[in-house]
Amino acid sequence: MFKYERDMTEPARAWLHEQTRFTMIEYATPWGICDLVGCSFDSIAAMYRKRDRQATPLTPSTTLRKLWRLHVAGSGGLPNANASDTYDALWKKRMVSVDALDCARSKVRWLPLHNRLIALELKISRVSEVLRQAEGNLEMAGESWIGLPLSLAEKVVANDGYVKFGSQGIGVLGVTPSGCQVVLKARPQKPKLKHVTEMIVVEAFWRKHHRNLYEFQG
Repeated sequence: MFKYERDMTEPARAWLHEQTRFTMIEYATPWGICDLVGCSFDSIAAMYRKRDRQATPLTPSTTLRKLWRLHVAGSGGLPNANASDTYDALWKKRMVSVDALDCARSKVRWLPLHNRLIALELKISRVSEVLRQAEGNLEMAGESWIGLPLSLAEKVVANDGYVKFGSQGIGVLGVTPSGCQVVLKARPQKPKLKHVTEMIVVEAFWRKHHRNLYEFQG
């Protein structure tokens, strides 16, 4: 059915586009290249970000990590805010406040910015390898999927698919030249920003699409 894994990309991307609207091919993660990633923005969060004049994308990743730490800290904030101008970049963007006790708190009210983030790995065979990749992608995405040729996907799920994939919430997609079929549904996780990588990925989508984002998704 497929000679090369790259031949699976277009039907898989079309399916992913239907799920999330925005997609990226070969996204570089800290642990390797993810074949496809899809993102949909939360309409209310996106509205707040633009209304609060905080739409400018954040770079570099160190700035995102600081904002993530403030988000995780919550209303309690983080101490020693002025040490080495730790939060200077965020302060200039009106994303952080510092009180008289030198405690920094996030002023951002649009996190998490997305309502769906999907990672999809494609393989013609090598099921064990793609499982390891999908497991790693759970650190950055609320949904992790693998895409296999349809006949192999059905065989894998029929034999021991739940033990290998379903127990971890990983979905299995059967890919054909004309489209894709869900063989085993993924178990979605609500965006919680448990890992800073998730925030970095979503910001990459924001950086690419925010200027033309007139109609937000709910």
